Amino acid sequence: MRHPAPQHILMTPALRAICFLSHSFTFRIVNLNFNSSLQNSNTSYYKELYSKIKILYSNIYGCPTCLNSQNYLGFTELRFSQGSVVTEAVLLYRVSNISISTTDIEQQLIQRLDSNNSIDGLQLDNILANPGSSPVATSAPAPLVPGWGIALLVLVCILLVLSILIFILLIICSCRRRNRGNLDLFSSQASYQSMSEYPTYHNTTGASAAPARSRTPTVRSPPATAPTPSTPTLPRQRISRGASHPEDR
Repeated sequence: MRHPAPQHILMTPALRAICFLSHSFTFRIVNLNFNSSLQNSNTSYYKELYSKIKILYSNIYGCPTCLNSQNYLGFTELRFSQGSVVTEAVLLYRVSNISISTTDIEQQLIQRLDSNNSIDGLQLDNILANPGSSPVATSAPAPLVPGWGIALLVLVCILLVLSILIFILLIICSCRRRNRGNLDLFSSQASYQSMSEYPTYHNTTGASAAPARSRTPTVRSPPATAPTPSTPTLPRQRISRGASHPEDR
C-alpha cells in the first residue's frame, strides 16, 4: 500500500505530546557552504535546499518499504546553521505499539549512503538523532466538565435569565396597576368635590337672588289690598247708624 508523501507540518507542543512522538535529527552537509540566504525562507537557495531535504526524508523514512513508514508523518522546525551547512529538524511519528529508537533513525540514513557518504548529491556527516517527547499512547484526558454538563449549565443560565426578566416584568405591571388605582381614586375625589361645590355655588347664588324677587311682591301687595277695603267700610257703618235713629237728632 502506497503512503502519501510526508510534508513539512506544524504541530503545537500540546498536540505532539498527546498524539505524536518527536525526534530531533541533525546532520552536516559537507559539500555546501552556509550563507545568510539560508536563514530566509523566501530565497532561492533556501527553497532549493529545503526541497532536497524534503525528498531525502521522504525516501528514507516515508517510503512504503521503509522501517516504521506507516507511522512516519513528516518533519517540522527545519533550519540551517553554520558549519558547512548544519541541518536540524524534528521527525514526527504516530504513536503506536511499535517502538522507534534513535538508533533506527540514524541507521536508516547511514545505510543509504554511498562510499563517499553521499546521497542525492549531498555529502553528509555527523548524523545524530536524539529522543524528543515520549507521550503515553493513550487518548486525550477527559475534560473536567463533560459536554452534556456544559449544555445543562448553559440551559440553566438561560432559564435563570428568563425568570429574572419575567419577575421584573411582573413587578412593573403590579406597580403600574397600583398607580392606575391611585389615579382613579384621585380623579373620582376631584370630580366629587367639584360637583359638590358646583351646586353649592348655584344654591347660594339662587338663595341670594330669591329674596330680592320675593320682597318686591310682598312690599307692593299690602298697600293695594289691605288699606283699601278697611277705609270705606268704617264710614259706611257710621253713616248707617246715624240714619237709623232719628231721635237722636
